[in-house]
Formats: sequence, structure tokens, C-alpha cells
Amino acid sequence: MTHSIRAILQALLLTTIAACGANSGARDGPVCTHQCSADSDCLVHGDNVGLTCVDSRCAASAAVTCTDHTKCIALFSGWSTACTADGGQCQANAQVCVLVAGGGRCATPAATGECGHNLLQVFETPSIQGEPVKVCANTLAECGATGQCFARCQADTDCLSAPAPFCNVDTGLCECGQDSDCAHLGRPDRAICNAGVCGCGSDQDCVAGAAGDRCDAGSCACTRDQACSSTAHQFDGGAVRCVGI
Repeated sequence: MTHSIRAILQALLLTTIAACGANSGARDGPVCTHQCSADSDCLVHGDNVGLTCVDSRCAASAAVTCTDHTKCIALFSGWSTACTADGGQCQANAQVCVLVAGGGRCATPAATGECGHNLLQVFETPSIQGEPVKVCANTLAECGATGQCFARCQADTDCLSAPAPFCNVDTGLCECGQDSDCAHLGRPDRAICNAGVCGCGSDQDCVAGAAGDRCDAGSCACTRDQACSSTAHQFDGGAVRCVGI
């Protein structure tokens, strides 16, 4: 897997984790949750996407958690290749080495002043030598309250997913507006738009979507492991069980 694809996949996984945390509501009962026993259970198609097994759950490692927006901008902009001042790691792709979290990462320079064709924006940041350089970046990326990166929306035009076409400018998250938006997912357990989040409307929705056997405040929950036996997950190992959150 190439560095750029790995960075995009990692960003998508971390965004999903952050969004789930932000929209979990007041639920405190058990839900169908992927459980791991080793770091290898957290690989995705054999690729390390920056998650390790912590307390039986795949979680973001220290390398991909955040305390400020800089690391998140790098993550969502695809700046995945590490570089040093004299290493030449960025030259092959005509990139420049910029300073990120005390180290260097290769970024694409905004030589023409235009980055829109890549859905990125012109961003001025220090080079590894400390000189200001203009590069192409996702400037909507930021560090969330949970210490995980996500890309904040500012308008509906930033929300490119059909199930979540509306931007909640207060949270920076893209949301659904009606049940027909959620229909694009094709999942019974996420067919109802509940306060901007696609979820369930009845216990049967969860059963039909193999996401549990109970609908709790618009989100699927479970009463026993058997209810999670068909729940899908994206990881190479581990299993989904009914556990408290």
C-alpha cells in the first residue's frame, strides 16, 4: 500500500472513531464492539494504519493522537513521508520538507498558488529549516476534544457524502437532514436520521442490520454476544462482542 493511500485510510478510520465518540449521546449500555487481543488484530488488509490494541480495543497510538492542529493538517493532507533537512526524501516527488510535531514531513509546494484541483488549500507553514513555505494542505483538519483528528466542515459544500450532506457549523461535523439521506447507506440499522446522525428507529432495524438487538436513543445496542455474531468489522483479527462502552 502506498504512503498516500495509507494516510487517507488512516485519516478515514480516525475520523470514524472521532465521529462515533462525538455522536454517542447518553448511551452507557453494551454495544457490539470489535475486541482485539494483539496489535496484529488491528491491521487492515495487512496494513498498519496507526492503531494498536489497548484494553481489548483498537485505538489510535501516540503517533497519531494529537494535541494541536498541525499534526492533523499533516495527516489529512497526505504528508506521510518523513524527511530531514539534508535527507532528500522529498525530491523524487518534487515536494518540500516541512516541520510537523518536531520532525519533517514531505508536502507538495503550492508553486502556482493553486491547490483546488486536489481539494486542498494554500497553507503557509515553516520548512524543516524554519523558513516559511506555501504548500497544499487540508486546512479544515483539526484536533478534536478527544485527542483525535477530524476534518471540520464550514459549509454544506464541504460535505461530499450523500448520507451526510449538511454541515453542523457548531460541531464541524457533516450530518443527515432527513431519512432519505440515510437511505444511501443501504443499512437498516442506520436508516433513520436522528438529530443529524443516521441510526435506528426500532429494535428490528438493529437485528436486520446485524448491529445488535436493541435500539437505544437512535443507536444500536445489544443484550448478549449472540446479537453481534454477524456484525462486520474492518480489521484483520479479533471478534465483535457485546461489551459496555
